Amino acid sequence: MRFSSNGSKSLSVLLSAVLAWNGGGAAFARAEQAEEPCLLLKVVSPRIPETTAREKMDPLPELLAETLRVRWIPAGLPRHAPGEDADTLPEPDAAALDELSGILADASRLMDAMETGEAALRLAEAESFSRRYRFGEAVRPFLAETFFRQGILFLWDGNSAECVERFARSRALRPGFSPDPALYSPTVQEAWTRAAERPVRPAELLVQSIPPGAEIYLEGNLAGTTPGRIQPDGIGPVRILVAKEGYLPEERVGQWLPGDSGLMEITLAADPASGLPDLLASDPGGEGAGRRLREISTRAGANRIAVLLFDVQEGKETLRVLSMGRGDRTAAVLGEMAWPEGEDGIEQVARKAAEMLASAGWPAKTAVTREKRPWYHTWWLWVVLVGVAAGVAAAGSGGGGGDSGSSSGTVGVIF
Repeated sequence: MRFSSNGSKSLSVLLSAVLAWNGGGAAFARAEQAEEPCLLLKVVSPRIPETTAREKMDPLPELLAETLRVRWIPAGLPRHAPGEDADTLPEPDAAALDELSGILADASRLMDAMETGEAALRLAEAESFSRRYRFGEAVRPFLAETFFRQGILFLWDGNSAECVERFARSRALRPGFSPDPALYSPTVQEAWTRAAERPVRPAELLVQSIPPGAEIYLEGNLAGTTPGRIQPDGIGPVRILVAKEGYLPEERVGQWLPGDSGLMEITLAADPASGLPDLLASDPGGEGAGRRLREISTRAGANRIAVLLFDVQEGKETLRVLSMGRGDRTAAVLGEMAWPEGEDGIEQVARKAAEMLASAGWPAKTAVTREKRPWYHTWWLWVVLVGVAAGVAAAGSGGGGGDSGSSSGTVGVIF
């Protein structure tokens, strides 16, 4: 049997309309939430004190993002050497550990047979293989065993100094280990004891750059200038940043063991933003400034670039707003405003700048994202429930019969 009535038909129409509106609204909200990757350059005249510049310019990216549908992206990220990120130093898997064990077992067999030349080659292979992976708990015992056996080979060859150095490196990686007197000769035991009295030197790295005189940062801390030697602490990946004014910073990620020494040579590339403030001050809409801005925008991967030029004109602080889209040859000067007095001066400037950018085609937020609310605060749900009640009431009062059925969620750059 199927039941039908005018109330049920009205309910189905109402329900369809409400669900369609809600689904469309959700899709519209998702579309509104898409943000364009854009770049904001804050250029400050040298006539502006640094404290004033930071006080007035630092809040602008966040204030602009309240009105514009943008995501500010960094302009000058450090460049990474290919294949030298921390993610390229993985932990070894079971197959790698099995292969490493096989290499060391082969080296041990060759040493027992006094085939020292072949054994040295296999130990060098084991060290090289281990350095492909992060110096974690899985790899350190293999490196310690490699250095220990290399020390024995040096001892057999009469090079006691090199033997003690290798033993010291093995001790640093495996502090609790001691050679078994039943397996190793007294000369090995004596050299192992002497290694305990000679702490292994820290890893040392010589960093050179072209041009020289760049600052060296080790894990974010200033460690010297190029050419210079640094000592990475600990065992594991570290980040080294080389930076010089007028050049793009370069970053390297590497790992070194106690006793290691190495050379790092870096060639710095010129920064397209160098000299940009002078270009913008003299000819903001010229092709020279446009070319620089285009290089910066392309490198950052931005769809658009905005420039806020903070300067002093005739004794008054002014802000000039420029905009440049992808493919444009020059930057468009959107306008210039005097910096208002008063506590709300920053908000006024941000509002006017956002209006200028929106007029130039920048995406503006046209709707506020609705906060998630409990299901019982959803208005259309109550409309449906009321409609259901009305339909049931109409069905009860109607006399018709029939078949039954069923009805069924900036980073800104300050120069």
